[in-house]
Amino acid sequence: MHSTQANQINAYKSPNGKIKTEIIEGRFVLAEELKEGSLISIFNENGAVLEQIRSKKGAEESLRNYEAGKSLNIIDSEYKSIEINATCPKCGKKSIKRELDLVDTKKLKEVPLVPIYVCTSCNHAFYSLTKDYLRKLVNEHLDLFSDEELKEMKTNEEDFIKELNEYIIRMFASKKLMRIEIGK
Repeated sequence: MHSTQANQINAYKSPNGKIKTEIIEGRFVLAEELKEGSLISIFNENGAVLEQIRSKKGAEESLRNYEAGKSLNIIDSEYKSIEINATCPKCGKKSIKRELDLVDTKKLKEVPLVPIYVCTSCNHAFYSLTKDYLRKLVNEHLDLFSDEELKEMKTNEEDFIKELNEYIIRMFASKKLMRIEIGK
């Protein structure tokens, strides 16, 4: 199902109010209501989160703002849940879901900064964090870093992101939360 016009995007609304766009150029966008405001998540075609944006506005208005300049055609049917192209490293089944798809997001005030995924067969939880997403997080939260760390980042951003990623891996490992490879 692809748009007939270049500036038109089809989006499908679920019964619980989630709105997901069609895949365009390997990406799609999901807007979902939270207790306060909404969350816009940008995914690649394999179901990995590339970016998350919080908004104080409702899901539909936030999605329209995100897709500014394009005509958004919202269809109140045909919504299909997000398919995650990953196999559970614990049980070997292809039953990975995004944690936020397993709860009523309208009851959530906060969402995890790092996307969490769950195997619906064995209930094991995982995290997924692409380097691009980590880079965006860093740039959105520069206030969390010391002047020395910021200087190091400006000197060699790739090494800085790599080192930060290694810290994150150790932190999640200590919580027994493994990384899952999506789309591999």
